[in-house]
Amino acid sequence: GAIRWTWDFVREVLKFDGDRWNGQAWAAHKKGRVTWQDQFCCSRDLAVHASADKTNTVVVPAGGSILWLVDNGGDHCTLKARYAPKESPATLGMSLGPDGAVYRQWYRRDNGGSIEVLRIAADKIERSVVAGTESNYDSQSSMGFSAVALRGEDVFRTRPEEGYGLVRHRTGSEPQRLGAFPSIAPPIVVGRHVLSCCLDGKLHVVSLANKPTPGASPNAASENENWSFRTPFDKPLTAPPAVCDGRIYFGGEDGYLYALGPDGGGELPTKELGLDRVRSPLTGKHTAERFNWFTNFGDLANTNRVAEQDLRPPFKLRWIRRIEGTIKHLSAHGGGRMFTHTAEGQLFAVEQETGRLLWRRYYPGVHVSYTAPIYHDGRVLVAQAGFDNSRVRCFDAATGRLQWEAPFAGSPSWNRQLPPLVHEGRVYYCFSTGRYTGKNWLFEHQNTHGFPDGHKPLVKCWDLATGKEIWSLDFSEHGAGGDDAGLCLLDGKLYYSCYFGNKNPPGVTAAIEPASGKVLWKNLAHAVHGGCTISAKDGRLYLGGYNAVGGKDNHIYCLNASDGKLIWQSDPIGWAIHVVTLADTFAFTHAQYRQGTLLDLAAGKQICNLTKGYNCTRFTMAGRYLLGANMDIYDTADENRLIATGPAVDVLLCVGAHVSNGRIFFTANGGGLQLSMAYGEEAATK
Repeated sequence: GAIRWTWDFVREVLKFDGDRWNGQAWAAHKKGRVTWQDQFCCSRDLAVHASADKTNTVVVPAGGSILWLVDNGGDHCTLKARYAPKESPATLGMSLGPDGAVYRQWYRRDNGGSIEVLRIAADKIERSVVAGTESNYDSQSSMGFSAVALRGEDVFRTRPEEGYGLVRHRTGSEPQRLGAFPSIAPPIVVGRHVLSCCLDGKLHVVSLANKPTPGASPNAASENENWSFRTPFDKPLTAPPAVCDGRIYFGGEDGYLYALGPDGGGELPTKELGLDRVRSPLTGKHTAERFNWFTNFGDLANTNRVAEQDLRPPFKLRWIRRIEGTIKHLSAHGGGRMFTHTAEGQLFAVEQETGRLLWRRYYPGVHVSYTAPIYHDGRVLVAQAGFDNSRVRCFDAATGRLQWEAPFAGSPSWNRQLPPLVHEGRVYYCFSTGRYTGKNWLFEHQNTHGFPDGHKPLVKCWDLATGKEIWSLDFSEHGAGGDDAGLCLLDGKLYYSCYFGNKNPPGVTAAIEPASGKVLWKNLAHAVHGGCTISAKDGRLYLGGYNAVGGKDNHIYCLNASDGKLIWQSDPIGWAIHVVTLADTFAFTHAQYRQGTLLDLAAGKQICNLTKGYNCTRFTMAGRYLLGANMDIYDTADENRLIATGPAVDVLLCVGAHVSNGRIFFTANGGGLQLSMAYGEEAATK
């Protein structure tokens, strides 16, 4: 048990001797913000390869880098090689072949990744890709989140994708579909079988010795020797099984350990263990429900106002956990729980105080649906989109049990940033009638040519208790669209704004009576204009977007909420993406790849620019502080100074941090990590 040696990536490679979990220390060290080059967290497991000369090579997925450390049996190790490509994409699964080759599932952005193979030859790193594992922003295939299994030249992988969950890849052959078993756990190959623990709560065992069933697809495995074991509560199985002496051992998120064998005669459990119960309630000064971060846009009305929760330095990490999924929008909070939706169809709840997983639900058919949930009075609602099946689903927030679902249509793309709205026992959602496939599911927000004529912009209202439709509005008489739109509530009225492209009219903004669906007024001259929702405050509506309308310059438009008339258009700005965030006297808006801008709320005059060099980052504000990706925190009352940054856990700066119940929370877009920080007095004393 004696320590032989230690090696520290942060000190040796990043040359940082401070507290690696302290954003203020990183800001002082970097004299600026952390970048993809400063990633260091091992969100996935390391591996060891034993050589014939009795030396061990330890392979470590440190941040986006892959490191080869040589342990020659002495009192130190040597860094042999480091693989760190541009932007150092995240490692979401890693395995070693018999020859020491590294097989890793990586991710960078927008469903983009593959299984790449890394070999060291003559002190050089050679890279290849396992054919058929590539996925991209325009791909109908989803990426994977786990390590692969290897046998000879065969590579077995899993994905959380209906129809193609378990696949065998072989050089020179088309990928062979072994089963439609969506999974985030590595497969296990034993004898003539491959075993997969899956999100449907089943262990699936597939024979590799079977001949294809007559009439079946040549890529389909025969069913005659395959079998499955269903766990009694249908809770996801998210870790791989183990096999020993003819028995299979595996655990589930129901909290039980199962053993299967030919001599099995045990009884299945009938009692749920209550793992979804909050064991550590919220603590601190902001536990009241009014301090919940309810939606992607803060409050229940989606008005995008600044959170007021006494945010101030210092900052201190409280917990960090790994996840298997990608996200582009913020989590929702309520009842001491944090709810996160992944683009691949998972909705899960963790305990806010500790990060402990409470429950997870998975629905097949969801494809890269960057969707935000909403928490309301013991319920969680989320719109999950796919090519063939799109549903607004309502869950019990405490247990994750489905209460009802209602159909909708439209792109599963990142325009799904808007969660459903809830008001006085009713649910509201906007979408289009557009149909999408694997080649056109992702449209660009820089869309000025408009949408196909068949895309009708719709707003629907359902009963919160039952999911039954109450009313529906169709705005297609004014133009085509609906997948680039926003909804918010203000002073008891519902406001809808939809972009049609640079057409005549360019869009529509409307006030709606929430109970009846009656349209109170329309504005056909000013609307959101691409990749931005509608904001509201003090009797005014704010409309941003990517695209200039009626000229070369882009603007934010401020409308009177009572009659829809224009109050002002802002000074020329760059893009105004995601949302116009509203503080007391100014608004913040972000321009992708350029900078953020502060605008005076009285007349839309530009105050200053800030936050240069970010991607499509979704910033939030808490009090005077602006929160970005990787826990970047700017003080807008102190010359917009960056006061904290890091730890760097994400390469793609798509999502910022947010504050709920006196804590800061951040989920990496695809870095496989989720974390929480304390601030102020609590951070200084604990």
